[in-house]
Amino acid sequence: MLGVLLTLYACLGVAESGLLSGLDQVLQARPELSTFRDLLSKYPHVLLDLPNYAGFTVIAPDNDAFEKYGSWNENDTETVTDTLQYHILQGTVSIRTVELGIPLFAPTLLLDRASTNITGGQRVIIHNQGNDEIVFTSGADTRSTVIEGDIEFSDGMVHVVDTLLVPPFRLEPSCRDYYPIMRAFLAALYQTDLVDQFANTQDVTIFAPWDAAFQVTSGALNALQPSELRDILTYHIVPGRVLYSTDLKNATTWPTLAHRAGEPAGPPVNVTATFAGNNRYIDSSHILHADILIANGVLHMMQHVLNPARSDARPNPAKYNQVPVFPLMGSTSTGTKVPVPFTEALPSTMADSDGGSGFSSSVTTGTFSSVLASETSAGSTSETSAALTEVTSAVPVPTDETGETGATGVTGLIGATDTAIVGAKGTDFSANGVERGAVVPKCTGFTGALGVGIVGAGLLGAAGVL
Repeated sequence: MLGVLLTLYACLGVAESGLLSGLDQVLQARPELSTFRDLLSKYPHVLLDLPNYAGFTVIAPDNDAFEKYGSWNENDTETVTDTLQYHILQGTVSIRTVELGIPLFAPTLLLDRASTNITGGQRVIIHNQGNDEIVFTSGADTRSTVIEGDIEFSDGMVHVVDTLLVPPFRLEPSCRDYYPIMRAFLAALYQTDLVDQFANTQDVTIFAPWDAAFQVTSGALNALQPSELRDILTYHIVPGRVLYSTDLKNATTWPTLAHRAGEPAGPPVNVTATFAGNNRYIDSSHILHADILIANGVLHMMQHVLNPARSDARPNPAKYNQVPVFPLMGSTSTGTKVPVPFTEALPSTMADSDGGSGFSSSVTTGTFSSVLASETSAGSTSETSAALTEVTSAVPVPTDETGETGATGVTGLIGATDTAIVGAKGTDFSANGVERGAVVPKCTGFTGALGVGIVGAGLLGAAGVL
């Protein structure tokens, strides 16, 4: 047990017994935290880093949180160690200090470069949802709601949550399994031999267009030479900077890996952020979903493919959707069926299917529809519906042979059909599980279990509903 270890730690000089005894008293007094306490006792080395910080914060999942994961193996030393370290924040973080609507990106004790490649430790996102609801967001948009918070002990604090925090995955499984609506982007990286650079570079920000963006511009992109496509894709990464949504201030710029055409030795081309109302843009492309945590940084899902030759493009803030910065060529200009491009470049089998986290796709709780809904819920339902109706008429959105991202699908996703998701009651989605009219069921697996149905059975299908 944890208490038995205190004398040993004090003798070794690696921790203050008073500090750890305070933590143990908090955990021991709550039987619902017995599984978490037992894990800390079984893996005591996790606590050895604690004296390096002036206080620390423990995110303690209750026993029911562990029961949610049938694949959980407490004897998997690497996975359990990473998971426990990810549940300990550097410094004392009170949930009372988290501002409403402004996410806090808190560094954790997950520092091992074999598991994460972010300077200063992998982050977890803390959201104040209002109405005394605090949510931690971790890998694959896993949401962990605080059941009891700000439990103080000597030099520290404990928050009890209902779901395990999941260490963020690598880029490959993130786009392939947890956000399969970005498979075209991943496939394009494979086709241009850029996967290693995007997935292994330390401290990166990636702007990843969703599949519909590639379908809209597939005529122009397919006409490019391989080197030209590579130049386009390198404009979608900012190396050496992890830029979370709170860093995307209006008119700020950052250098990418792209260079001007014909100037490979010239200065890099910069992307520019614009913040208008509740919407953020990179150049003129709307950020559909911000702050997707990945092992080596952060990823933002984009409405359109970025173009380094149009780095001067800026959004029209009066419109929710923006016009692509590539010409619409061939069938894409008429809105006829177009397959998702580049996907033939995806490997038929890919190792490390869980991204090195030890979690499989069946353990996460986010869904793409609820994620996208949360990003658009700041506006009214009528505004969102009207905006998406506008883009489907002004800029035809093609569909593949199965109706994956057809015009009605995009409208239905967060338009009139799905008013419950983004309307006045949209904030009730995570709590109630099923919104008004049973539009979207809450799911325990993004692409596992029910998650397969969410993506495969018509997330963006003919009617845009499930």
